[in-house]
Amino acid sequence: MILAFIAMVTAGFFYLLHRIDQSVRPIYLVAVEDDMIELATLLSSDIAMRSEDGVLNLEGFRELISKAMWRRFEAEIYDRTKDRIEFGVYVVDQQGIVIFDSLDQEKCGLDYSEWIDVRRTLAGHYGARASWEVDPTSPDQRVQVFYVASPIQVEGRVLGAVSVYKTTTKGFSYFRQVRRETMRGAILVSVLVLVWGLMITHWINRPIQQLTEYAQTIRDGGRAATPLLGSREMESMAHAFDEMREALEGKAYVEQYVQTLTHEIKSPLSAIRGAAELLEEPMTEERHARFVANIRGEADRIQQLIDRLLELSAIENRKGLRRIDPVAFDDLIREILDELNPVIESKQLVVTFDADERKKTKGERFLLKLLLRNLLQNACEFTPTAGAIHIYYGEQSIHIHDGGPGIPDYALNRVFERFYSLQRPETGKKSSGLGLSIVRQVAELHQGDIHLRNHRDGGAEAVFVFRLLSR
Repeated sequence: MILAFIAMVTAGFFYLLHRIDQSVRPIYLVAVEDDMIELATLLSSDIAMRSEDGVLNLEGFRELISKAMWRRFEAEIYDRTKDRIEFGVYVVDQQGIVIFDSLDQEKCGLDYSEWIDVRRTLAGHYGARASWEVDPTSPDQRVQVFYVASPIQVEGRVLGAVSVYKTTTKGFSYFRQVRRETMRGAILVSVLVLVWGLMITHWINRPIQQLTEYAQTIRDGGRAATPLLGSREMESMAHAFDEMREALEGKAYVEQYVQTLTHEIKSPLSAIRGAAELLEEPMTEERHARFVANIRGEADRIQQLIDRLLELSAIENRKGLRRIDPVAFDDLIREILDELNPVIESKQLVVTFDADERKKTKGERFLLKLLLRNLLQNACEFTPTAGAIHIYYGEQSIHIHDGGPGIPDYALNRVFERFYSLQRPETGKKSSGLGLSIVRQVAELHQGDIHLRNHRDGGAEAVFVFRLLSR
């Protein structure tokens, strides 16, 4: 669009300049010729009044032209000062022989009968011509001289002709100056039009680009707020996009969750059904208690799955943070360690924390605590009894390094998927697989990143990078 606009503007202005160039030159020549024929007619009438009996009389005429040629004056014509007459006059007789030349008397006696201005005028027609001649003031240059002739008529006979001539080069220099000024103005207007066109193009393209980026972010599964596009029409389109996204996401969300929940609940329900059927048979008190414990355990598993699903759903439906407060990471981590203390003591874990009071940020404290609690709880579950957990800060990150077996290569790219879980080393059981999904959603809400990788010294390391960290 921009290239086409530039090409159209450039072509339009060049065409305009070409038309001006082609139009102004003839107009100038017409204006000059009009004045020259009037002057030639005036001079030929003066000679005709002085001539009698078929003989040309130039005595008074020579004095008139001589005085006029030598007279100096000062006339301010716009930005140009004119101080003398700039035209010449020559007179020819009936045969076309020069009998007077105001600028060069040496030309007297020359035969001009073949010049078109003289020939046509003596034949009773209008005569004019333009010739390129050597400039008397600069012999190495050529100038264009324009000639206009008028017949000398005495008692109905043409006794000769008066031809007024003038160089048009200086006039055309004014025309070239006008053309240069017009070119500058055209270039300035072109630049202004192009700048305005670029601004309009940006005003149109920017909202489209924002909508495209918004759609691509949604397509890639990212979280994006509805863009602010400025104009009413674009805002309406953005809201329509957002409503369509919410409708489609809501439908897909429900379908996915129903399918996943059905799949995840199927296993514990089967276990509960089997245990209930076995309880109807005679058995010892010990077996009875074990089956009851299994039923309770599977029921707790279903309850935990539903609670986590509701928790994740509430976070995923958020478009932004509800409340932003200053949060000190040291206080948050110590609070979480106090809550996990029973697990830490029961497994005799050694937890080291390199505190740094300068590490503070702005965010929603409840969600940040939820994120760090899930990471620390995973570290406790995967670290074997009497193992070690190390918590420390990076420049803009929090690192939690556990003492577990690490992450298998096949699971590295799937650990943040919903319902994907690995077996705990000591119990062999899996969790709901929703904890790390919650962690990722909270990180995205805070414009941060979350990584889970194998540490070079063994075990796994969770890294939470918080983009809005401020000291």
